[in-house]
Amino acid sequence: MDIEWRVRPTSRWMTFLSPIAGPAFTYAHAALMRRGEQGLKDYLARRTGQK
Repeated sequence: MDIEWRVRPTSRWMTFLSPIAGPAFTYAHAALMRRGEQGLKDYLARRTGQK
């Protein structure tokens, strides 16, 4: 399954900067999601006693 999100900025400053800062926004989002994924994996491993 592929899920595709089409995200649009809601803040004026993000809309204004998105043509230039779009790659930085994308990178920051991907980094945040990776950290969240690892945090969830760690949490679930602790809850089940696995690692």
